[in-house]
Amino acid sequence: MDTGNQSVTIQTENIAMTLAEINTESFTGLKFRHSSGKSELSRGTEPKDVIEETESSIQLPISLLDGLEPKERAQVNRVQFVVHKLNTLFKAVDINGTLARFSPVIAASIGELKITNLRDPVKIQIPRDNTVVNSTFYNVSCVFWNTGKEDASGGWSEEGCEVSLNGTDGEGTESNTTVCECNHLTNFALLVNIYDNDVDQTNQKALSIISLIGCVISLLALAVTLVSIIVYRKKKNKATKILISLCSSLFMALLMFLIGALFVYFGPRIPGICATIAVLQHYFLLAVFFWMALEAAYLYLQLVKVFEKYITHFMVKFSLIGWGVPLIVVVIVLAVGVDNYGYMYDDRICWLSQYAFYGAFLVPFGVVLIFNSVIFCLVIYQICGLNSRAMTSGDRFSIQAQLKAAIAFMVLLGLTWTFAIFAISEASLVFMYLFAIFNCLQGLFIFVFHCALKTDIQNGWKRTFCGQDKAPYESNESNGTSSTGIQSAANKYLVKDTESKNI
Repeated sequence: MDTGNQSVTIQTENIAMTLAEINTESFTGLKFRHSSGKSELSRGTEPKDVIEETESSIQLPISLLDGLEPKERAQVNRVQFVVHKLNTLFKAVDINGTLARFSPVIAASIGELKITNLRDPVKIQIPRDNTVVNSTFYNVSCVFWNTGKEDASGGWSEEGCEVSLNGTDGEGTESNTTVCECNHLTNFALLVNIYDNDVDQTNQKALSIISLIGCVISLLALAVTLVSIIVYRKKKNKATKILISLCSSLFMALLMFLIGALFVYFGPRIPGICATIAVLQHYFLLAVFFWMALEAAYLYLQLVKVFEKYITHFMVKFSLIGWGVPLIVVVIVLAVGVDNYGYMYDDRICWLSQYAFYGAFLVPFGVVLIFNSVIFCLVIYQICGLNSRAMTSGDRFSIQAQLKAAIAFMVLLGLTWTFAIFAISEASLVFMYLFAIFNCLQGLFIFVFHCALKTDIQNGWKRTFCGQDKAPYESNESNGTSSTGIQSAANKYLVKDTESKNI
């Protein structure tokens, strides 16, 4: 322990602490330096910041105490600086929950007072690890330890902090040091995610434009699809009703995504509204997955379970699964913790928390993809079996068209969210663009395959917009159903099989 210049420094193996007396009436700034196990204080402001690559430092501005009330000023008599040599008290994850490396943590505080919204920033200088600087992919962030974030243990946050100098000494010379500026006092550190590319403002703007335009295109395509199917498709069979539910859930999911993005960027910070948007977006995305699974199940019932038409309250049972199971999942997440929904990823999106995302989104998504893959394999096998016996060419074309559309949408949806997951990898920028592009293709794909290419929809558009006479429906495929032909083929096969056994 050493004393002098109205300060006391305590050094241990894991921590270094310096207490310095201050005069609130004549405070002229204070700079704390720590390097190679030694701590140093200098009072007043320096004409030029001297950057030493091996030291950590905090520069307190002259205006540090200007915002304090008289009662608060009376409580101030010292400032405390702490350097954590070991980071065992802090999580080695970045603000998005991804594994990261961070520098030694340096902190400053004044008694029990909470110093925020400073007029002039606190300058924090922190050296970077050489292994990180030489890495091809790294992203440096100025962060502080927010004890009120996530849970009782806290988490990293960028709020109120920004990088002032990164890799230079202020005059363009390369340096192994980063300088941060923050508008508050707390535990500061550099957070380095070596798996994440730094997305510049140009790419951020391009991604935002692509996402918003793509989302609007998908919403318009889905709206036209829903109206066209409801108005022009005369026979509303089970396949059509399933398609309407799938389009409706996807429309609402994209709408919630658009509203959430606009609210975060342009709206006030209201946690309740953000959490509501996140809940609705989660619910409708799960509904998309489950209705996609139900579409596959219906194809299976058409071919394999030939007595499907005798199932009572068929659509009621399907609706309980398609709309009810997602509701149960959302209720369970809310029951575990309401804070699982809201501002996430440093307040940049209204969405699920990290662990809720894994358990209540990725798991159902993965289960649906596996289920659909198995069902489609069974359907293909059954088609091959019926093709050799009873199916006509029209029946084959009809069921194959439905199957191709269902598989293509499953692949598109799967690729979309796979790109979203891989967006945290080294090629994050590439996957961000792929996610934005594929996300906007979902609604457009459904419009093309289930609306624009259907003869009955085309005839309806011609009658409405071109004044043409009513055109006859050409086939079961054209009005969006193939179940009659398929059931007929399957029944013919059963009759023939029964007759052969009776001989």
